[in-house]
Amino acid sequence: MIRELIAGLALAGCVGCAASNKMLKSSGYYDTRGRVDGTVTAAGELPSDARYYGFLDYGTSGMDSDINKAYGQFKVFKTASNGLGVSTEYNRDFFAPADTIRVGPMYKFAKGGDSLTARFYPLATNNAGSQLALSGVKKFGDNYVEGFFNYNFKPNNIVTEIQYRRRLVGDLFGVAEFRHNGYKNSNGTGLGLEWKIK
Repeated sequence: MIRELIAGLALAGCVGCAASNKMLKSSGYYDTRGRVDGTVTAAGELPSDARYYGFLDYGTSGMDSDINKAYGQFKVFKTASNGLGVSTEYNRDFFAPADTIRVGPMYKFAKGGDSLTARFYPLATNNAGSQLALSGVKKFGDNYVEGFFNYNFKPNNIVTEIQYRRRLVGDLFGVAEFRHNGYKNSNGTGLGLEWKIK
């Protein structure tokens, strides 16, 4: 368990260390499905005007169990001034033997601190099938709503989360989120805290 978690953090850190203009945040939640989850998220600028975004989710299957979940998603992408670009994504379940690499076009619309991004991945390794991915953020002063919606064509399912963050003090936010995982056919609500480290 510890080895898988360290591997995920190391993968996120290796790319994150190469980035400039970095963002790093950490969060912890209680999930109404009776478990505790945590997330480490990083983003930044890479050479040649490329960008990096990645997160590592880790958690338990119950309130009194050890960490037995570690899933990472890491993207490197580049967009032109009109918002069109290309994205490469690496998905890894650190408790499973297989991983997935996706490649495809993307479009990002950004205005001020708000953004909406669409990615279509027609190509994927591990026989994972095509995916349509939407993500976005909308700010309301110091507070904001953020989320994603992934439609997986081959298993014909949806994985989505929507989060509301409210600044409590300094770089500490209270977070409430709704989650749906089509792979597990489960819904949950997470309540917790998020700390923006940089």
